[in-house]
Amino acid sequence: MKKVLGLVLVVVSSTAMAQEKKKAPAPAPDTAPAASAAGKPAPAKAMEAPKPAAELDQLKPYVKAFTCTGTAMMPVPNAAPVTMKYNSKVTGKWDLSNQWASFKYERDKTKEGPAFSAVAYWGWDAAQKKFVFLGPDSFGGYLNLTAAAPANGTLEWQGNAYDMGMSMPVKFTIAVDEKAKKMHMTIEGPQGMKLLDDDCK
Repeated sequence: MKKVLGLVLVVVSSTAMAQEKKKAPAPAPDTAPAASAAGKPAPAKAMEAPKPAAELDQLKPYVKAFTCTGTAMMPVPNAAPVTMKYNSKVTGKWDLSNQWASFKYERDKTKEGPAFSAVAYWGWDAAQKKFVFLGPDSFGGYLNLTAAAPANGTLEWQGNAYDMGMSMPVKFTIAVDEKAKKMHMTIEGPQGMKLLDDDCK
């Protein structure tokens, strides 16, 4: 009888242990980085540089080199504006990983005024959904402008010019012909004052 009782206890105990093993939770998945052959974690993937905005393609006809002749009215503090004629040139290229179109504008010295140069960067602001223009010059001034997409070869920038302790609203219009071989650009200040009027080819 004792033998039978002992055998029953062994069977019951074995069955309970088997059930406990079945109910035991599965081990948590291993989330550690994959190890290399040397047992070290695999290196993280390098960050990739952002690609230029597709909208920048619309600026390609303007990003070239041109030689120009022009006339302009140069504001003079506490005096009437000075009108002058000049020769100038524009050199455009893509810069900073093609994220910006950069330009160098150079104007010869004339009897009415000194030589003048300026640089400009055109880019795309996804937040504003507009093109942006940032442009300092050799007189210590700068332009801060925005524009919608070009229409029929014409790009119209609007914003403010800051120079000689003054600020004024300006409109900078740049137009290229169908083959982008000729360009005309004007900067108009208050009351239609032509701060720049260049014919380029």
